[in-house]
Amino acid sequence: SDLAGEVFWLRTMATRNLAAHRLIAQDQSGTYVPFSYAILSFLGGAPLTKTTDAALIRVAARAVGRTVRRAHQSSAPGFGRPTPSGRWLSSSWPEVLRAWLDSTGALTLATQLLDSETHALLMAASPSMLLDSTRAE
Repeated sequence: SDLAGEVFWLRTMATRNLAAHRLIAQDQSGTYVPFSYAILSFLGGAPLTKTTDAALIRVAARAVGRTVRRAHQSSAPGFGRPTPSGRWLSSSWPEVLRAWLDSTGALTLATQLLDSETHALLMAASPSMLLDSTRAE
């Protein structure tokens, strides 16, 4: 798929020295392989759930907050607008999400690829708009 946004964002994060994967190589043209790709650096570490040290958790939370704040101070042309006019075509996020899932065929694909238990978990975690059978495929 189109990696232009991700490549742009990774480069922006690198120029701001923010904790993020570094872009090692990328090709969006399909010149070398028949698809777009991006190779990113490895970020080491461990899940925060592995620690019970409250002070360490607070330090990590503050570091994440600072990183997110700095990341959101960066702008990207064309990002942040749902359409070129800047207006949502639907009145609610679940409707926008449903329209996108319908246009990509993601719900149909999920039904075909996921086992019944995983599919049930996906549907349980999805907005009720996605479960409305009158709007399904």
